[in-house]
Amino acid sequence: MGFSGNVHKHLIIMLTLVFLLLASAIFFLWYKNPNRFPTTAILWTNRPEFAAYAELFNASQELYQIEVVYKNEPAREIEEGKIDTNMQELVPDLVAGAYLNNEKTIQRFSSLASLFATEKRNAERRTNLPLLDRSLFYQDLLSRGENSVGQQILLPVSFDLPALAFLKSSRSGNQQFSLNLESIQEESAAYNVIKDGRFNRMGFSPRWDPEVLYEKTALFQTNFTEAEKTGQVTWNQEALDQAIAFIREWITTVNQGLELEQQFIDTFLYDPPIKLLSDGRILFTYSTLQNFFHLAPEKRSALDFRWMAKNDLIPVNDDILFIGIPNAAVARPAAGAFLLWFFQSDTQKKLLESSQFKRMRTFGIADGFSSLSSINEEIIPQYFPSLVGHIPPENYLSFPLPLPSRWNAMRKDVIIPWLLEKASADDPDQIPDLSERLETWYRQKPLQ
Repeated sequence: MGFSGNVHKHLIIMLTLVFLLLASAIFFLWYKNPNRFPTTAILWTNRPEFAAYAELFNASQELYQIEVVYKNEPAREIEEGKIDTNMQELVPDLVAGAYLNNEKTIQRFSSLASLFATEKRNAERRTNLPLLDRSLFYQDLLSRGENSVGQQILLPVSFDLPALAFLKSSRSGNQQFSLNLESIQEESAAYNVIKDGRFNRMGFSPRWDPEVLYEKTALFQTNFTEAEKTGQVTWNQEALDQAIAFIREWITTVNQGLELEQQFIDTFLYDPPIKLLSDGRILFTYSTLQNFFHLAPEKRSALDFRWMAKNDLIPVNDDILFIGIPNAAVARPAAGAFLLWFFQSDTQKKLLESSQFKRMRTFGIADGFSSLSSINEEIIPQYFPSLVGHIPPENYLSFPLPLPSRWNAMRKDVIIPWLLEKASADDPDQIPDLSERLETWYRQKPLQ
Protein backbone atom coordinates (compact mmCIF):
# COMPACT_ATOMS: atom_id res chain seq x y z
CA MET A 1 0.00 0.00 0.00
CA GLY A 2 2.88 2.34 0.89
CA PHE A 3 4.75 1.46 -2.31
CA SER A 4 1.72 2.04 -4.56
CA GLY A 5 0.98 5.29 -2.71
CA ASN A 6 4.52 6.55 -3.43
CA VAL A 7 4.16 5.60 -7.11
CA HIS A 8 0.90 7.50 -7.22
CA LYS A 9 2.55 10.59 -5.71
CA HIS A 10 5.49 10.42 -8.15
CA LEU A 11 3.06 10.01 -11.05
CA ILE A 12 1.15 13.14 -9.98
CA ILE A 13 4.41 15.12 -9.65
CA MET A 14 5.61 13.97 -13.10
CA LEU A 15 2.29 14.79 -14.74
CA THR A 16 2.32 18.19 -13.06
CA LEU A 17 5.85 18.88 -14.35
CA VAL A 18 4.88 17.79 -17.85
CA PHE A 19 1.82 20.04 -17.72
CA LEU A 20 3.92 23.00 -16.56
CA LEU A 21 6.48 22.40 -19.29
CA LEU A 22 3.79 22.19 -21.94
CA ALA A 23 2.09 25.29 -20.58
CA SER A 24 5.42 27.15 -20.59
CA ALA A 25 6.09 26.09 -24.15
CA ILE A 26 2.64 27.16 -25.28
CA PHE A 27 3.02 30.49 -23.44
CA PHE A 28 6.46 31.06 -24.99
CA LEU A 29 5.12 30.41 -28.47
CA TRP A 30 2.13 32.64 -27.76
CA TYR A 31 4.41 35.36 -26.40
CA LYS A 32 6.64 35.28 -29.47
CA ASN A 33 3.62 35.49 -31.74
CA PRO A 34 3.21 39.19 -32.66
CA ASN A 35 -0.51 38.68 -33.22
CA ARG A 36 -1.26 37.55 -29.70
CA PHE A 37 -2.97 40.85 -28.84
CA PRO A 38 -6.26 42.01 -30.38
CA THR A 39 -5.66 44.45 -33.20
CA THR A 40 -8.77 46.55 -32.46
CA ALA A 41 -8.55 48.92 -29.50
CA ILE A 42 -11.65 50.26 -27.75
CA LEU A 43 -11.53 54.00 -26.96
CA TRP A 44 -13.86 55.43 -24.31
CA THR A 45 -14.51 59.17 -24.56
CA ASN A 46 -17.16 61.88 -24.42
CA ARG A 47 -15.41 63.95 -27.10
CA PRO A 48 -17.06 63.43 -30.51
CA GLU A 49 -13.93 64.59 -32.37
CA PHE A 50 -12.28 61.27 -31.59
CA ALA A 51 -14.67 59.46 -33.93
CA ALA A 52 -13.16 61.44 -36.82
CA TYR A 53 -9.63 60.95 -35.47
CA ALA A 54 -10.14 57.18 -35.20
CA GLU A 55 -11.45 57.08 -38.75
CA LEU A 56 -8.32 58.80 -40.04
CA PHE A 57 -6.04 56.52 -38.00
CA ASN A 58 -7.83 53.41 -39.27
CA ALA A 59 -7.42 54.60 -42.86
CA SER A 60 -3.74 55.50 -42.37
CA GLN A 61 -2.55 51.89 -41.91
CA GLU A 62 -3.83 48.32 -42.12
CA LEU A 63 -2.48 46.83 -38.91
CA TYR A 64 -4.69 48.30 -36.19
CA GLN A 65 -8.18 49.71 -35.73
CA ILE A 66 -9.69 52.05 -33.13
CA GLU A 67 -13.34 51.68 -32.17
CA VAL A 68 -14.84 54.64 -30.29
CA VAL A 69 -17.41 54.09 -27.53
CA TYR A 70 -19.20 57.12 -26.06
CA LYS A 71 -19.12 57.46 -22.26
CA ASN A 72 -20.68 60.51 -20.63
CA GLU A 73 -18.13 60.71 -17.78
CA PRO A 74 -15.10 58.56 -18.63
CA ALA A 75 -13.26 59.48 -15.41
CA ARG A 76 -16.19 58.41 -13.23
CA GLU A 77 -16.59 55.15 -15.18
CA ILE A 78 -12.92 54.29 -14.74
CA GLU A 79 -12.61 55.45 -11.12
CA GLU A 80 -15.67 53.52 -10.01
CA GLY A 81 -14.39 50.38 -11.71
CA LYS A 82 -17.21 50.02 -14.22
CA ILE A 83 -15.16 47.61 -16.30
CA ASP A 84 -16.31 44.01 -16.68
CA THR A 85 -13.09 42.08 -17.36
CA ASN A 86 -15.16 38.97 -18.08
CA MET A 87 -16.69 40.72 -21.09
CA GLN A 88 -13.66 41.64 -23.14
CA GLU A 89 -15.51 43.78 -25.63
CA LEU A 90 -16.44 46.21 -22.82
CA VAL A 91 -12.86 46.70 -21.60
CA PRO A 92 -11.39 49.99 -22.86
CA ASP A 93 -7.86 50.04 -24.24
CA LEU A 94 -7.79 53.84 -24.31
CA VAL A 95 -9.68 56.47 -22.33
CA ALA A 96 -9.84 60.16 -23.26
CA GLY A 97 -11.52 62.59 -20.89
CA ALA A 98 -11.16 65.30 -18.27
CA TYR A 99 -10.25 64.70 -14.61
CA LEU A 100 -8.37 61.46 -15.28
CA ASN A 101 -5.27 62.64 -13.40
CA ASN A 102 -6.58 62.67 -9.84
CA GLU A 103 -4.98 60.31 -7.33
CA LYS A 104 -7.61 57.57 -7.42
CA THR A 105 -8.27 57.53 -11.15
CA ILE A 106 -4.67 57.69 -12.35
CA GLN A 107 -3.92 54.46 -10.46
CA ARG A 108 -6.13 52.64 -12.96
CA PHE A 109 -3.82 53.51 -15.87
CA SER A 110 -0.53 52.04 -17.09
CA SER A 111 2.80 53.79 -17.60
CA LEU A 112 3.40 55.33 -21.04
CA ALA A 113 7.16 55.70 -20.55
CA SER A 114 7.94 53.31 -23.42
CA LEU A 115 6.34 55.73 -25.90
CA PHE A 116 9.03 58.36 -25.34
CA ALA A 117 12.32 58.57 -27.17
CA THR A 118 14.26 59.00 -23.92
CA GLU A 119 13.07 55.60 -22.69
CA LYS A 120 13.97 52.04 -23.76
CA ARG A 121 12.27 51.13 -27.04
CA ASN A 122 9.26 48.90 -26.57
CA ALA A 123 10.00 45.53 -28.19
CA GLU A 124 6.32 45.01 -28.96
CA ARG A 125 5.92 48.27 -30.89
CA ARG A 126 4.97 47.27 -34.42
CA THR A 127 4.92 50.67 -36.09
CA ASN A 128 7.49 52.79 -37.88
CA LEU A 129 6.26 55.97 -36.23
CA PRO A 130 8.88 57.87 -34.22
CA LEU A 131 8.72 57.74 -30.44
CA LEU A 132 7.46 60.86 -28.68
CA ASP A 133 9.65 63.84 -27.83
CA ARG A 134 8.92 65.28 -24.38
CA SER A 135 10.25 68.70 -25.36
CA LEU A 136 7.40 69.20 -27.87
CA PHE A 137 4.80 69.32 -25.08
CA TYR A 138 4.03 72.15 -22.68
CA GLN A 139 6.20 70.94 -19.83
CA ASP A 140 3.96 71.86 -16.87
CA LEU A 141 1.00 70.41 -18.73
CA LEU A 142 2.82 67.15 -19.45
CA SER A 143 3.76 66.85 -15.77
CA ARG A 144 0.06 66.94 -14.83
CA GLY A 145 -0.17 63.46 -16.36
CA GLU A 146 2.46 61.99 -14.02
CA ASN A 147 1.67 59.89 -10.97
CA SER A 148 3.01 60.51 -7.46
CA VAL A 149 6.37 58.87 -8.26
CA GLY A 150 6.93 60.80 -11.50
CA GLN A 151 5.90 58.15 -14.04
CA GLN A 152 4.17 59.41 -17.19
CA ILE A 153 0.75 57.77 -16.98
CA LEU A 154 -1.45 60.09 -19.04
CA LEU A 155 -0.82 62.33 -22.03
CA PRO A 156 -2.48 65.75 -22.25
CA VAL A 157 -4.42 66.23 -25.48
CA SER A 158 -5.82 69.78 -25.36
CA PHE A 159 -6.90 72.63 -23.11
CA ASP A 160 -9.16 75.70 -23.07
CA LEU A 161 -8.62 79.27 -21.83
CA PRO A 162 -10.94 81.94 -20.35
CA ALA A 163 -11.44 85.07 -22.42
CA LEU A 164 -13.38 88.31 -22.71
CA ALA A 165 -14.95 89.07 -26.08
CA PHE A 166 -15.74 92.59 -27.32
CA LEU A 167 -16.56 94.55 -30.46
CA LYS A 168 -13.47 95.40 -32.47
CA SER A 169 -14.79 98.94 -32.84
CA SER A 170 -15.27 99.44 -29.08
CA ARG A 171 -11.63 99.33 -28.05
CA SER A 172 -8.38 100.59 -29.55
CA GLY A 173 -4.74 100.75 -28.64
CA ASN A 174 -4.36 97.68 -26.42
CA GLN A 175 -2.94 94.97 -28.66
CA GLN A 176 -1.65 92.60 -25.97
CA PHE A 177 -3.01 89.05 -25.99
CA SER A 178 -4.34 89.27 -22.43
CA LEU A 179 -6.23 91.67 -20.16
CA ASN A 180 -5.25 91.87 -16.51
CA LEU A 181 -8.01 92.25 -13.95
CA GLU A 182 -7.07 95.82 -13.16
CA SER A 183 -7.30 96.81 -16.85
CA ILE A 184 -10.71 95.15 -17.20
CA GLN A 185 -11.90 97.04 -14.14
CA GLU A 186 -10.59 100.40 -15.35
CA GLU A 187 -12.06 100.05 -18.86
CA SER A 188 -15.39 98.89 -17.45
CA ALA A 189 -15.59 101.86 -15.09
CA ALA A 190 -14.83 104.27 -17.96
CA TYR A 191 -17.54 102.66 -20.11
CA ASN A 192 -20.30 102.88 -17.51
CA VAL A 193 -23.07 105.42 -18.14
CA ILE A 194 -25.89 106.29 -15.72
CA LYS A 195 -29.04 108.12 -16.87
CA ASP A 196 -31.96 109.03 -14.67
CA GLY A 197 -30.46 107.14 -11.75
CA ARG A 198 -30.03 103.87 -13.70
CA PHE A 199 -27.27 102.32 -15.75
CA ASN A 200 -27.84 102.82 -19.46
CA ARG A 201 -24.73 100.82 -20.27
CA MET A 202 -22.27 98.88 -18.19
CA GLY A 203 -18.77 97.68 -19.02
CA PHE A 204 -18.77 94.36 -17.20
CA SER A 205 -19.80 92.56 -14.05
CA PRO A 206 -18.46 89.29 -12.60
CA ARG A 207 -22.08 88.40 -11.70
CA TRP A 208 -23.33 88.31 -15.29
CA ASP A 209 -22.05 84.79 -15.86
CA PRO A 210 -21.56 82.38 -12.92
CA GLU A 211 -18.49 80.95 -14.65
CA VAL A 212 -16.78 84.33 -14.30
CA LEU A 213 -17.08 84.12 -10.52
CA TYR A 214 -15.25 80.82 -10.61
CA GLU A 215 -12.63 82.16 -13.06
CA LYS A 216 -11.91 85.01 -10.65
CA THR A 217 -10.94 82.47 -7.99
CA ALA A 218 -8.61 80.82 -10.51
CA LEU A 219 -7.06 84.19 -11.36
CA PHE A 220 -6.26 84.67 -7.67
CA GLN A 221 -4.70 81.17 -7.61
CA THR A 222 -7.16 79.66 -5.17
CA ASN A 223 -5.81 76.34 -6.48
CA PHE A 224 -8.72 74.01 -5.88
CA THR A 225 -7.33 70.49 -5.91
CA GLU A 226 -7.96 66.97 -4.66
CA ALA A 227 -7.02 66.32 -1.05
CA GLU A 228 -4.74 63.31 -0.61
CA LYS A 229 -6.47 59.97 -0.06
CA THR A 230 -9.94 61.43 0.61
CA GLY A 231 -11.10 62.40 -2.90
CA GLN A 232 -12.42 65.64 -1.40
CA VAL A 233 -11.31 69.16 -2.28
CA THR A 234 -8.84 71.53 -0.69
CA TRP A 235 -7.85 75.11 -1.62
CA ASN A 236 -5.93 78.24 -0.65
CA GLN A 237 -8.38 80.00 1.67
CA GLU A 238 -6.47 83.30 1.69
CA ALA A 239 -6.59 83.47 -2.13
CA LEU A 240 -10.32 82.59 -2.08
CA ASP A 241 -11.00 85.41 0.40
CA GLN A 242 -9.06 87.85 -1.80
CA ALA A 243 -11.05 86.80 -4.88
CA ILE A 244 -14.39 87.35 -3.10
CA ALA A 245 -13.23 90.72 -1.76
CA PHE A 246 -12.19 91.76 -5.27
CA ILE A 247 -15.56 90.74 -6.75
CA ARG A 248 -17.49 92.62 -4.06
CA GLU A 249 -15.30 95.69 -4.45
CA TRP A 250 -16.00 95.63 -8.23
CA ILE A 251 -19.75 95.60 -7.59
CA THR A 252 -19.56 98.34 -4.96
CA THR A 253 -17.05 100.68 -6.60
CA VAL A 254 -17.10 100.16 -10.37
CA ASN A 255 -20.83 99.36 -10.65
CA GLN A 256 -21.88 101.54 -7.69
CA GLY A 257 -23.59 98.87 -5.65
CA LEU A 258 -25.63 95.73 -5.88
CA GLU A 259 -28.98 97.49 -6.39
CA LEU A 260 -27.94 99.45 -9.50
CA GLU A 261 -26.12 96.48 -10.93
CA GLN A 262 -29.16 94.25 -10.42
CA GLN A 263 -31.42 96.81 -12.06
CA PHE A 264 -29.20 96.70 -15.15
CA ILE A 265 -29.25 92.89 -15.16
CA ASP A 266 -33.05 92.77 -14.86
CA THR A 267 -33.57 95.43 -17.54
CA PHE A 268 -31.13 94.41 -20.25
CA LEU A 269 -29.50 91.02 -19.79
CA TYR A 270 -32.35 88.99 -21.23
CA ASP A 271 -30.80 89.65 -24.68
CA PRO A 272 -27.97 87.43 -25.98
CA PRO A 273 -24.47 88.75 -25.19
CA ILE A 274 -23.62 89.29 -28.88
CA LYS A 275 -26.63 91.59 -29.28
CA LEU A 276 -25.71 93.48 -26.09
CA LEU A 277 -22.23 94.02 -27.48
CA SER A 278 -23.57 95.11 -30.88
CA ASP A 279 -26.03 97.53 -29.26
CA GLY A 280 -23.23 99.07 -27.19
CA ARG A 281 -25.03 98.04 -24.00
CA ILE A 282 -21.98 96.24 -22.57
CA LEU A 283 -18.25 96.39 -23.28
CA PHE A 284 -17.18 92.81 -22.49
CA THR A 285 -18.77 89.39 -22.37
CA TYR A 286 -17.21 86.26 -20.94
CA SER A 287 -16.25 83.47 -23.32
CA THR A 288 -13.71 80.72 -23.71
CA LEU A 289 -11.44 79.84 -26.59
CA GLN A 290 -13.78 76.99 -27.50
CA ASN A 291 -17.02 78.98 -27.28
CA PHE A 292 -15.61 81.94 -29.19
CA PHE A 293 -14.72 79.77 -32.18
CA HIS A 294 -18.03 77.95 -32.01
CA LEU A 295 -19.71 81.20 -33.01
CA ALA A 296 -20.77 81.41 -36.63
CA PRO A 297 -18.08 83.22 -38.68
CA GLU A 298 -20.46 86.05 -39.59
CA LYS A 299 -21.10 86.74 -35.88
CA ARG A 300 -17.44 86.40 -34.97
CA SER A 301 -16.17 88.72 -37.70
CA ALA A 302 -17.03 91.89 -35.76
CA LEU A 303 -15.55 90.57 -32.50
CA ASP A 304 -12.15 90.29 -30.92
CA PHE A 305 -11.06 88.81 -27.60
CA ARG A 306 -8.35 88.85 -24.94
CA TRP A 307 -7.41 86.21 -22.40
CA MET A 308 -8.30 86.93 -18.77
CA ALA A 309 -5.13 87.27 -16.70
CA LYS A 310 -3.76 88.40 -13.36
CA ASN A 311 -0.12 89.39 -13.04
CA ASP A 312 0.21 88.19 -16.66
CA LEU A 313 -0.79 84.63 -15.70
CA ILE A 314 -3.69 83.05 -17.61
CA PRO A 315 -5.47 80.25 -15.69
CA VAL A 316 -6.07 77.26 -17.96
CA ASN A 317 -9.60 75.89 -17.62
CA ASP A 318 -10.05 72.87 -15.36
CA ASP A 319 -11.27 70.41 -17.98
CA ILE A 320 -7.90 69.54 -19.55
CA LEU A 321 -8.36 66.56 -21.86
CA PHE A 322 -6.07 63.59 -21.08
CA ILE A 323 -5.70 60.19 -22.71
CA GLY A 324 -4.21 56.98 -21.35
CA ILE A 325 -4.15 53.18 -21.45
CA PRO A 326 -6.03 51.52 -18.54
CA ASN A 327 -4.43 48.68 -16.60
CA ALA A 328 -7.17 46.34 -17.85
CA ALA A 329 -6.45 47.06 -21.53
CA VAL A 330 -5.96 44.04 -23.78
CA ALA A 331 -5.13 45.66 -27.14
CA ARG A 332 -2.06 47.53 -25.91
CA PRO A 333 -0.04 47.58 -29.15
CA ALA A 334 -3.01 49.06 -31.01
CA ALA A 335 -3.55 51.63 -28.25
CA GLY A 336 0.14 52.54 -28.21
CA ALA A 337 0.24 52.87 -31.99
CA PHE A 338 -2.71 55.26 -31.90
CA LEU A 339 -0.99 57.44 -29.28
CA LEU A 340 2.25 57.53 -31.25
CA TRP A 341 0.30 58.47 -34.38
CA PHE A 342 -1.88 61.07 -32.66
CA PHE A 343 0.96 63.01 -31.02
CA GLN A 344 3.02 63.44 -34.18
CA SER A 345 3.05 67.05 -35.38
CA ASP A 346 2.32 65.91 -38.95
CA THR A 347 -0.74 64.01 -37.73
CA GLN A 348 -2.16 67.00 -35.91
CA LYS A 349 -1.68 69.12 -39.02
CA LYS A 350 -3.70 66.54 -40.95
CA LEU A 351 -6.40 66.48 -38.27
CA LEU A 352 -6.78 70.26 -38.51
CA GLU A 353 -6.85 70.10 -42.29
CA SER A 354 -9.46 67.33 -42.24
CA SER A 355 -11.67 69.22 -39.76
CA GLN A 356 -11.61 72.28 -42.01
CA PHE A 357 -12.26 70.24 -45.14
CA LYS A 358 -15.25 68.49 -43.55
CA ARG A 359 -16.42 71.79 -42.01
CA MET A 360 -16.64 70.14 -38.62
CA ARG A 361 -17.95 72.52 -35.96
CA THR A 362 -14.94 72.07 -33.76
CA PHE A 363 -11.92 74.14 -32.85
CA GLY A 364 -8.28 73.15 -32.94
CA ILE A 365 -7.38 69.76 -31.53
CA ALA A 366 -10.31 68.12 -29.72
CA ASP A 367 -11.94 71.56 -29.32
CA GLY A 368 -8.99 73.28 -27.67
CA PHE A 369 -5.37 74.32 -27.93
CA SER A 370 -3.09 71.36 -28.58
CA SER A 371 -0.76 70.04 -25.88
CA LEU A 372 2.01 70.43 -28.51
CA SER A 373 3.10 74.05 -28.37
CA SER A 374 4.35 74.23 -31.98
CA ILE A 375 0.88 73.28 -33.28
CA ASN A 376 -0.64 76.28 -31.47
CA GLU A 377 2.10 78.69 -32.46
CA GLU A 378 2.56 77.70 -36.10
CA ILE A 379 -0.36 75.64 -37.42
CA ILE A 380 -3.68 76.48 -35.73
CA PRO A 381 -3.48 80.23 -36.65
CA GLN A 382 -3.34 79.18 -40.32
CA TYR A 383 -6.86 77.77 -39.96
CA PHE A 384 -8.10 80.33 -37.41
CA PRO A 385 -6.57 83.70 -38.42
CA SER A 386 -8.21 85.47 -35.45
CA LEU A 387 -5.57 83.78 -33.29
CA VAL A 388 -2.66 85.58 -34.92
CA GLY A 389 -1.06 87.58 -32.11
CA HIS A 390 -3.16 85.78 -29.49
CA ILE A 391 -1.05 82.70 -28.73
CA PRO A 392 0.24 83.03 -25.15
CA PRO A 393 3.80 81.89 -24.40
CA GLU A 394 4.13 78.85 -22.18
CA ASN A 395 5.32 80.85 -19.16
CA TYR A 396 2.03 82.83 -19.19
CA LEU A 397 -0.08 79.71 -18.65
CA SER A 398 -1.08 78.42 -15.23
CA PHE A 399 -2.25 74.80 -15.42
CA PRO A 400 -4.74 73.53 -12.82
CA LEU A 401 -3.85 70.94 -10.18
CA PRO A 402 -5.51 67.48 -10.25
CA LEU A 403 -9.21 67.52 -9.37
CA PRO A 404 -11.66 64.78 -8.37
CA SER A 405 -13.59 62.97 -11.10
CA ARG A 406 -16.78 64.49 -9.61
CA TRP A 407 -15.43 68.03 -9.94
CA ASN A 408 -17.98 69.22 -12.51
CA ALA A 409 -20.83 68.32 -10.15
CA MET A 410 -19.09 69.90 -7.14
CA ARG A 411 -18.46 73.12 -9.02
CA LYS A 412 -21.99 73.34 -10.44
CA ASP A 413 -23.91 72.25 -7.32
CA VAL A 414 -21.85 73.86 -4.58
CA ILE A 415 -18.95 76.15 -5.45
CA ILE A 416 -20.51 78.47 -8.03
CA PRO A 417 -23.82 78.92 -6.10
CA TRP A 418 -21.79 79.64 -2.97
CA LEU A 419 -19.68 82.24 -4.80
CA LEU A 420 -22.84 83.92 -6.12
CA GLU A 421 -24.25 84.09 -2.59
CA LYS A 422 -21.01 85.56 -1.26
CA ALA A 423 -20.89 88.15 -4.05
CA SER A 424 -24.53 89.16 -3.64
CA ALA A 425 -25.07 89.06 0.12
CA ASP A 426 -25.53 92.24 2.15
CA ASP A 427 -23.40 90.59 4.83
CA PRO A 428 -21.15 87.90 3.33
CA ASP A 429 -20.00 86.84 6.79
CA GLN A 430 -23.46 85.39 7.37
CA ILE A 431 -22.95 82.89 4.54
CA PRO A 432 -21.65 79.51 5.84
CA ASP A 433 -18.08 78.61 4.88
CA LEU A 434 -17.53 76.74 1.65
CA SER A 435 -16.16 73.78 3.59
CA GLU A 436 -19.52 73.42 5.37
CA ARG A 437 -21.42 73.44 2.09
CA LEU A 438 -19.11 70.81 0.63
CA GLU A 439 -19.40 68.62 3.74
CA THR A 440 -23.17 68.62 3.29
CA TRP A 441 -22.76 67.73 -0.37
CA TYR A 442 -20.37 64.87 0.47
CA ARG A 443 -22.90 63.42 2.90
CA GLN A 444 -25.66 63.61 0.31
CA LYS A 445 -23.49 62.17 -2.47
CA PRO A 446 -20.99 59.81 -0.81
CA LEU A 447 -18.20 58.28 -2.84
CA GLN A 448 -19.16 54.95 -4.35
